[in-house]
Amino acid sequence: MLQHLKDYSLKYYSDINNQRFIHILLIAILIRVILMPFFGHIDVLSEARRVFFWAENNIYFDNIARNTTMFIEVIFYKATRFLLPDEFSMFYLDDIRGSTSSIPHSFEFVSHYTIFRTMFVLKLPFFVFDILTAFVLYAYFEDKEDGLNSCKLWLFNPITIFAFYVFGRFESIPIFFIAAGILALKRKRIILAAILVGLCLNGREMMIIYSPLFIAAVLFASFKSIDWKVKVVASLVVFGFTALALQLYTYVMPEVQNVIGGKVGSVIHEGRVRYLFDFNIQGITLIPLVYALILIWLASDESPVHLKLLLGSSLAMMSFFTFSSHTAHFTSWMIIFPAFYYGYNKRLLIPFCCLCIAWFAYWTILTDMGVFTLWLASAYSLHFIGVPNLPMYLEEFASDLGIFNRTMLIYLSRTVWVATLLYLAGMMIKITLRKPDEKNL
Repeated sequence: MLQHLKDYSLKYYSDINNQRFIHILLIAILIRVILMPFFGHIDVLSEARRVFFWAENNIYFDNIARNTTMFIEVIFYKATRFLLPDEFSMFYLDDIRGSTSSIPHSFEFVSHYTIFRTMFVLKLPFFVFDILTAFVLYAYFEDKEDGLNSCKLWLFNPITIFAFYVFGRFESIPIFFIAAGILALKRKRIILAAILVGLCLNGREMMIIYSPLFIAAVLFASFKSIDWKVKVVASLVVFGFTALALQLYTYVMPEVQNVIGGKVGSVIHEGRVRYLFDFNIQGITLIPLVYALILIWLASDESPVHLKLLLGSSLAMMSFFTFSSHTAHFTSWMIIFPAFYYGYNKRLLIPFCCLCIAWFAYWTILTDMGVFTLWLASAYSLHFIGVPNLPMYLEEFASDLGIFNRTMLIYLSRTVWVATLLYLAGMMIKITLRKPDEKNL
């Protein structure tokens, strides 16, 4: 077996494109390994506490819409906990309701003598799925030069590096599954694609928007490309994962209890769902408007099914960031889509760079300099100790400049951000309508 693996590795590395891919990957890994021990949002501790609680009590599914992410984090934690000799003192809590960290908890956490090792270990699942996503992008393109371009944008863009390794969040896990689902669709592995997309839906609450898109793309595909039995099975698989993500089973089993003894609730009842419908002009809600247009296009267009899911998912997620913002790391949810499209068209690089600049400008003006959030994005925030930062300087020196005060600068940077999103969306639509993979069908 070892000899077979060795032979395969030598054969793989003998290809010049594969050599370039491995070299790019090694550089990207080095950057990540350097960053992993030193940064983390306060939520890193909150997440670690939840993972510790679930690992100690062997719980994998509960009152949460992140079943996939939590399952993977618990498995990684159990496999690596020998590297954290004092995890009990760092993560223990009597009640899971106290898992959300406070500022004093965070200061105690980062003062622990194993903090650098701990930060590195806690980010290992994010690192693994980040790198796996690069393999998906490379495998997606028949022309490996296109695959290399796609991987470069994914591996070296500042937004995902910030989200996974500076902010320290788990977004890479659900992102991998939507990317792998699109690859499976391209390879006509429809049921596998349904399972992968279903795992994505359970990776993060917002990913639920992919569920109707997948079902519409598959159901309205031509019977020449997908048999009707496969359509039905794939749709049922995604619907089942959707029900799990939304905790819809609580409607038929109202007696279900969560680990703290309360009734399991539904994500539908949470404010974040209503939040999607709060952006309106004269009673027209904007995100549902975009979503309806996407669904109509999915039902009526004859593009290959993987391109329909790729564009539909891109536009749905980008519409969310056009009308909404929360913290800077959320932007990583949509970066996988420009990465795919950059493999199709290198002219996407300039508008994507503009998007990154607008993202950096907006969050630097809005929040304090190293953290990119209104909360603590590191264990030590300049805001709380009163050290001057860029927003403070802007507030002080621009207060008498009238229209060009800090508030207007925030509005301007946000407007440029939306302009870059709209331009990228236009390029993606144009690329898709040309059906770039037709030669490979």
